[in-house]
Amino acid sequence: MIITINKQLGWELADHLGRRLSAKERTAVFAALGSGDDRSAIHRLILIAATNDHLLPPTMTKDLKDWVHAHDAEDIYAPALARIQDTLELCR
Repeated sequence: MIITINKQLGWELADHLGRRLSAKERTAVFAALGSGDDRSAIHRLILIAATNDHLLPPTMTKDLKDWVHAHDAEDIYAPALARIQDTLELCR
Protein backbone atom coordinates (compact mmCIF):
# COMPACT_ATOMS: atom_id res chain seq x y z
CA MET A 1 0.00 0.00 0.00
CA ILE A 2 2.72 2.51 0.97
CA ILE A 3 4.66 1.73 -2.22
CA THR A 4 1.61 2.55 -4.34
CA ILE A 5 1.01 5.77 -2.42
CA ASN A 6 4.67 6.80 -2.78
CA LYS A 7 4.67 6.12 -6.50
CA GLN A 8 1.33 7.85 -7.14
CA LEU A 9 2.20 10.90 -5.03
CA GLY A 10 5.64 11.19 -6.60
CA TRP A 11 4.26 11.20 -10.13
CA GLU A 12 1.43 13.58 -9.23
CA LEU A 13 3.87 16.06 -7.71
CA ALA A 14 6.22 15.73 -10.67
CA ASP A 15 3.35 16.31 -13.10
CA HIS A 16 2.16 19.35 -11.16
CA LEU A 17 5.59 20.93 -10.71
CA GLY A 18 7.29 19.61 -13.86
CA ARG A 19 7.19 22.77 -15.96
CA ARG A 20 8.45 24.84 -13.05
CA LEU A 21 11.53 22.69 -12.46
CA SER A 22 14.93 23.52 -13.87
CA ALA A 23 16.38 21.02 -16.32
CA LYS A 24 18.68 19.69 -13.59
CA GLU A 25 15.82 19.32 -11.08
CA ARG A 26 13.57 17.69 -13.66
CA THR A 27 16.26 15.18 -14.60
CA ALA A 28 16.95 14.29 -10.96
CA VAL A 29 13.25 13.91 -10.10
CA PHE A 30 12.33 11.81 -13.12
CA ALA A 31 15.46 9.68 -12.76
CA ALA A 32 14.52 8.97 -9.14
CA LEU A 33 10.91 8.17 -10.06
CA GLY A 34 11.96 6.00 -12.99
CA SER A 35 14.35 4.01 -10.84
CA GLY A 36 11.72 3.45 -8.15
CA ASP A 37 13.24 5.86 -5.63
CA ASP A 38 9.91 7.55 -5.00
CA ARG A 39 10.81 8.75 -1.51
CA SER A 40 13.86 10.63 -2.80
CA ALA A 41 11.80 12.22 -5.57
CA ILE A 42 9.05 13.29 -3.14
CA HIS A 43 11.66 14.70 -0.75
CA ARG A 44 13.19 16.77 -3.54
CA LEU A 45 9.79 17.95 -4.80
CA ILE A 46 8.61 19.03 -1.34
CA LEU A 47 11.74 21.11 -0.86
CA ILE A 48 11.51 22.62 -4.35
CA ALA A 49 7.85 23.55 -3.86
CA ALA A 50 8.54 25.17 -0.49
CA THR A 51 11.73 26.94 -1.50
CA ASN A 52 10.27 28.41 -4.69
CA ASP A 53 6.77 29.11 -3.35
CA HIS A 54 5.14 26.85 -5.93
CA LEU A 55 1.44 26.52 -5.32
CA LEU A 56 0.03 23.09 -4.65
CA PRO A 57 -3.67 22.20 -4.66
CA PRO A 58 -5.11 21.69 -1.17
CA THR A 59 -5.74 17.99 -1.86
CA MET A 60 -2.07 17.51 -2.79
CA THR A 61 -0.97 19.35 0.35
CA LYS A 62 -3.18 17.02 2.41
CA ASP A 63 -1.69 13.99 0.63
CA LEU A 64 1.80 15.29 1.41
CA LYS A 65 0.94 15.72 5.08
CA ASP A 66 -0.45 12.18 5.14
CA TRP A 67 2.72 10.90 3.43
CA VAL A 68 4.95 12.71 5.93
CA HIS A 69 2.94 11.29 8.83
CA ALA A 70 3.07 7.75 7.39
CA HIS A 71 6.86 8.03 7.15
CA ASP A 72 7.16 9.49 10.66
CA ALA A 73 8.99 12.48 9.19
CA GLU A 74 7.12 15.45 10.63
CA ASP A 75 10.31 16.86 12.14
CA ILE A 76 12.05 16.84 8.77
CA TYR A 77 9.26 18.29 6.64
CA ALA A 78 7.28 20.51 9.03
CA PRO A 79 8.94 23.78 7.95
CA ALA A 80 8.52 23.01 4.24
CA LEU A 81 4.88 21.94 4.63
CA ALA A 82 4.13 25.02 6.74
CA ARG A 83 5.53 27.19 3.99
CA ILE A 84 3.44 25.45 1.34
CA GLN A 85 0.34 25.77 3.55
CA ASP A 86 1.05 29.44 4.23
CA THR A 87 1.34 30.02 0.50
CA LEU A 88 -2.01 28.32 -0.09
CA GLU A 89 -3.71 30.33 2.64
CA LEU A 90 -2.51 33.61 1.08
CA CYS A 91 -4.03 32.64 -2.26
CA ARG A 92 -7.55 32.07 -0.96
